[in-house]
Amino acid sequence: TDTGLQFGTDEVNIVTGGSTRATVDSSGRLLVGATSAPVTDTTLVLGGGSGAPTSYAALDFSFNAAVSNDSLGRFRFRKNQHVGAEIQVVGESGWSDGSSHPTYMRFYTCPSGSTTEQERMRITANGDLRFHSGYGSAATAYGVRAWVQFQGSNGTINADGNVSSVTRSTTGQYYVNFTNSMPDDDYAAVCSSKGSWNLLATHTIETGRVQILAVNQSFNYSDHTFISVVIVR
Repeated sequence: TDTGLQFGTDEVNIVTGGSTRATVDSSGRLLVGATSAPVTDTTLVLGGGSGAPTSYAALDFSFNAAVSNDSLGRFRFRKNQHVGAEIQVVGESGWSDGSSHPTYMRFYTCPSGSTTEQERMRITANGDLRFHSGYGSAATAYGVRAWVQFQGSNGTINADGNVSSVTRSTTGQYYVNFTNSMPDDDYAAVCSSKGSWNLLATHTIETGRVQILAVNQSFNYSDHTFISVVIVR
């Protein structure tokens, strides 16, 4: 038949329709969509057809997290023996099996005109997101936890993210209410508004809401045309 297992010299092939679809080679690698690969430092090779593909993805495992910064595994995107991008999982410190398994993930790409991968983004063991974005290295990113633009005359929201409502208490005084509360009240509230001469300030800062005060050039409470608020934490 044209489908089944074929046993060759130091390898096992899975064949369907008369073509080899996957191979376990003499190095113990699993080759899917490929029968060979130009590199040996890998566990799983994913190709797009058969034979020795020029472009493919390679998955490596080490399962060695006894020492800080040891690699647990990596997913590498290659052409021939050259790596163009990589996702890597690393043990952040020595593991205590069953009680502490700190890890982080690193993401690499190769810039134009270079053959050297550069770390572009990292997710730390604490869940912090770090990214490159021209900074020079992957640095911690601080997220916008909520934002809103609303009308000063009545508190009507024009657009928002993580804001459930805006309450206008009286002229120039508003509460921005969050859909999901902040973890604490140590966040920064950045405000701006449309007008010829306006001043904004935060007053009451709570985990579930922040109070915004708006005044005019005479320092009297005033309803600005619209007000924008960004919460960073």
